[in-house]
Amino acid sequence: MQRSWPQRYLPFPTRPSGRGSRSTGKSWQRNRDVEVRCLEMDRRRDKKVPMREIVAVDPNNPDEMVLRRAARLIHQGEVVGYPTETVYGLGANPFNAEAWHRIYQLKRRDPTKPIGLLISGERMLKHLVETLPDTARSLMKSFWPGPLTIVVKARRDLPKHLLGDGYTIALRVSSSPIANGLVDILGQPLTSSSANISGRPPACSAQEVVENFGGQVSLVIDGGCFQDLTPSTVVDVSGRYVKVIRPGRIGVEEIQRAVGLLNVDPGETRDQKETFNILFVCTGNTCRSPMAKGILEEMLPADILGRVRVTSAGTAASYGNPPAPEAVTAAGEDGVDISAHRSRAINEELLREADLVLTFSAEQKAVVGQMGVSPDRLFTLKEFDAGRGSTIPISDPAGKPLEAYRRCYQRIKKELERILPTIIRLAQEGF
Repeated sequence: MQRSWPQRYLPFPTRPSGRGSRSTGKSWQRNRDVEVRCLEMDRRRDKKVPMREIVAVDPNNPDEMVLRRAARLIHQGEVVGYPTETVYGLGANPFNAEAWHRIYQLKRRDPTKPIGLLISGERMLKHLVETLPDTARSLMKSFWPGPLTIVVKARRDLPKHLLGDGYTIALRVSSSPIANGLVDILGQPLTSSSANISGRPPACSAQEVVENFGGQVSLVIDGGCFQDLTPSTVVDVSGRYVKVIRPGRIGVEEIQRAVGLLNVDPGETRDQKETFNILFVCTGNTCRSPMAKGILEEMLPADILGRVRVTSAGTAASYGNPPAPEAVTAAGEDGVDISAHRSRAINEELLREADLVLTFSAEQKAVVGQMGVSPDRLFTLKEFDAGRGSTIPISDPAGKPLEAYRRCYQRIKKELERILPTIIRLAQEGF
């Protein structure tokens, strides 16, 4: 079961928040009453507010009513556009899985690449972070609020769609009065992903957000046009050393002065070979491979999880389909949550990054082999670490009763229990 945000969303606090507020006294109360009536009308109609427009605000002193309007839409599962101190972003409720995946669909973003969150400060950290190293505290003290995204170890009870490799989460406190004010009013984290199609330049204005996404974004807050589109700097403090994943507004030298440690070159991104990459491949990527991914991630010890990256794909999969309901049920009965999974087809990038590719049948293995994967890293799940003679497939349960999914799940789990010591050894030895 997914964990909900502990503090109930309160769109209308009992007093003005202070930052960016223009309303005081009776006028604020009158505006609040109007907004409450609007919200109640929306609830009675039981439908989302059809707002698809640009609303301009003062970037240094935004109208609180506009921020509340945006917050209400986000609470209802909509996506809004808003400016940060770097570029325009897409905002949604990260604890609403449907809204979360909608951002991926809008951006055409690789579903394995996590989205960062904007938070209001340390008061939200305890609900998101497992441990906070001293290096993270030093960076927060030096650069928050500001254009620095920090990747830290996340709490294990967070919804899995929020998490990156090794149970990590990317967090930032924005210095933009608009973005920070919106998070304050929401009372919970907000997604922070640039408002552009993946691979294209970020949006520098509200008009560009509309041009990129049209009516698919319910409201765009116009905070002016940006000239400098340098993104936030992203650093990872989840391991032993501080690592710069993406250079940005804050220079490497500044980070080094703040923490005293840096083990990568200024322009270098995270080395994917620090992790042992396992790719499960089935046909539709809606039952066997996502179940295998979920099982293995639950099996891996905490000290190894950060060194193993598990992904899945299908030889004939379409993009963005949820897992089969029976697969979700079969996995859920064993405490494995795969509900956030979305399907995708195998591609050259996935295969190039994979250190080990495991399929569920000889036919799937043959398809992957034709894409140039070397035989020393391509196996069926049955034959890996058991000799080349083991070619018995794990049959596809698609279209069959729930009991077939349960049997399939248990067969996959049995094989993963068998090979788990080998995977741990490979991760520890640096493969």
